[in-house]
Amino acid sequence: MNYTLPLKSVGINDIPLVGGKNASLGEMLQHLTALGVSIPDGFVITVDAYYEFIKYNQLNEKIKDIPDMDFIIARVCIKCISKQVTKKSRQAFNLV
Repeated sequence: MNYTLPLKSVGINDIPLVGGKNASLGEMLQHLTALGVSIPDGFVITVDAYYEFIKYNQLNEKIKDIPDMDFIIARVCIKCISKQVTKKSRQAFNLV
């Protein structure tokens, strides 16, 4: 099993394999470099590597025991989405 991949080889279709941030970085590297934007190459760690790390270090139960983790994650996501909607709305009304 391969736990790392070259950054330049991943894209938006690889979200289940490498996660959203890594996939986005791969997309930026592939598309913006040609436009002159300097983006350093690198590698990504796969989702399988993350889960293997959790399993090997027996962190599953410790992570599950963190109180209200789902609630915290949901709050952060809602806050991020809210900021994005506000930004898009301001852009639509030329307020930015």
